[in-house]
Amino acid sequence: FATVPDVPVTSFSLVLPEGAHPALAANGNVCARPLYMPTRIVGQNGAVIEQRTRIRVAGCKPEIRVLSRKAKGLSAILRVRVPSAGRLVASGAGLSRQVKHAGGAKVMSIRLTLGAHDRSVLGKSPHERVNAVIHLHFTPSRGAPISARTKVLVG
Repeated sequence: FATVPDVPVTSFSLVLPEGAHPALAANGNVCARPLYMPTRIVGQNGAVIEQRTRIRVAGCKPEIRVLSRKAKGLSAILRVRVPSAGRLVASGAGLSRQVKHAGGAKVMSIRLTLGAHDRSVLGKSPHERVNAVIHLHFTPSRGAPISARTKVLVG
């Protein structure tokens, strides 16, 4: 914008029409990961600010994303991304229950161990594996709860 009035700008919002031929378009899922725009601002005094500005995309549903899952010994280890501050509960039949609290959007690591019954089954048959179904329930500080589930072969 070549001519901006000589007053401080505290925020800027751009709304473009949607439709068959939008002014801007993106390839792929814009909700899958954070979007950043390289920004260069030159002040009237010649000062330059260069940064990456995060772009918020309207209409994306918040979700729990399981980034990785693996078994180690008699435990299932998950790396989970939560969308905001809140409480994450991980549980499953025959598994320990874990509760973690997030102060904001972040990646969390969770370890669930097999219960006594499954440990005794695996003790008798060391080549067996337990297909553990893990339920994830996230209650954000604001908004509706979100659920997800994943499976891990443990043993």
